[in-house]
Amino acid sequence: MPLTRRRRLLCPKCGSSFDYEFIPGASVTAIRLGNSRYMRCPICHRYSVFKMTGPEAVPTPASVPAAEGSPPPAAP
Repeated sequence: MPLTRRRRLLCPKCGSSFDYEFIPGASVTAIRLGNSRYMRCPICHRYSVFKMTGPEAVPTPASVPAAEGSPPPAAP
């Protein structure tokens, strides 16, 4: 079993989703609040409470930037 876990979190302030790798029971970049973490969003740089349990955030096209050099999606 790996020591770290990866979660996809959704920022309540900007609506962006991002991956967060954490060690259960330890924290260096966040304040632990039971099953939640008070930490800074890497997208909007504002502090919020993020839940570490429950369903993971589903990435939306607006929150996932397109890769550079990739062709634009074809219109139907």
